[in-house]
Amino acid sequence: MYLTSAPSTELTDYKWPEGELNRFRAYMTSDAPLWSPPPARADKEARKAFWTAEIKRWLVTRRGRPEAYMSSQEIGAAPDRAFLLQRAILDNVAAYYRQHPREKVALGVLLHDTILSDNSDGCCTVSAVRVAELLGCDEKYVRRSRELLANEHLMGREKRAGLSDRHWPIINRAFAGESLHPTWWLDATSEVPARRGRPEKPRTVDVRPRPEKPRTSNVRSFDKTPDTTSKNPGHLTSDDFSTYFTKEEELKHARTNGMSTQVGDALEIYNEAAKHHGFIECQTPSAPRLKRFDKRLQEIGGIAAFKRAVFAIPRHDFLMGRVRPKDERAPFKLDLDALLQTDGGLGDVLARLLDMADASKATAGKTVDDEVRILAAGDTGQKLIERLGGEVGMQRLREIVIESRRAQGRD
Repeated sequence: MYLTSAPSTELTDYKWPEGELNRFRAYMTSDAPLWSPPPARADKEARKAFWTAEIKRWLVTRRGRPEAYMSSQEIGAAPDRAFLLQRAILDNVAAYYRQHPREKVALGVLLHDTILSDNSDGCCTVSAVRVAELLGCDEKYVRRSRELLANEHLMGREKRAGLSDRHWPIINRAFAGESLHPTWWLDATSEVPARRGRPEKPRTVDVRPRPEKPRTSNVRSFDKTPDTTSKNPGHLTSDDFSTYFTKEEELKHARTNGMSTQVGDALEIYNEAAKHHGFIECQTPSAPRLKRFDKRLQEIGGIAAFKRAVFAIPRHDFLMGRVRPKDERAPFKLDLDALLQTDGGLGDVLARLLDMADASKATAGKTVDDEVRILAAGDTGQKLIERLGGEVGMQRLREIVIESRRAQGRD
């Protein structure tokens, strides 16, 4: 490859067009930033305008911007991975239907309404017109798709006169709070693939132990003194700790120090509930923790009251981890220390759970209106009515009661 250069006279004789020269001079003298950073999180309106414009540009230019694509390693290491993947579904669905305008949009509508049901009302109220603009189709196809999904029991629907209809995904109530892994749906619908490599050799069932050698009877044992265990064995390794301090010995230590014999039973009740609902199990029942546990058991009235409180946990959205934090952190995960606390941000947790258990017993056999009146008379109802206003607050209380009855299977 040979490089050629133009004579110096040609370069010096070149004349810049006036407009191009002015743009170059303006660029060289400007101190404006080369790109505009996103607005601060506190300025919500500015952030909305900035990212709306970026999403609009991205939907048009995404094919020509491979440098902007996240790698699988970046996605796996992202702290907000679940949030990112949810937005990726919405973004890629919109892009797909805009690139394939003849495709049926029922699946896209299902995914859109499911993602936008992630709110305190648990439903999507976006109009068919806006969904159609997102998917690049006519609104009649969105309406037909929603009708089809409702008839096929893939989406729930509530028609409201003068207001937008409500749509939400069909979810099995038994799945709530169980932390089901997505691959379990694959296991339920297909065979688990066999392991790669050599198959294991079949084991022989009829295996007999080797006969013992005959012992000599006329051999006397050596006169050895038994080994003595030192009271101070010296430095303990991690294996020594796991041997010396087991759960059983900690519970035995608790009982020998005057604690209630119900502590062990109560701990088993909690760990069983933790395993079932995905809480943090108590793997280290240390003496101070058991002592505090025993004190709380005595304060609330024994193991029967503790059992009622544990059974009431699924009715508490925050303790079950169903409340999404505003700062995009991971949802709350209950542990034994949080359950026993009395003076933190949650207040007296066991006392509140017992109140919830008693409230559910008090509302048994009552109508929705009766339960709404009972809820409105309490502190929570009064605060809600004061914040939202009389009519809107009572309507919200009615919705809370109906949702609670559905969760308990009383609807």
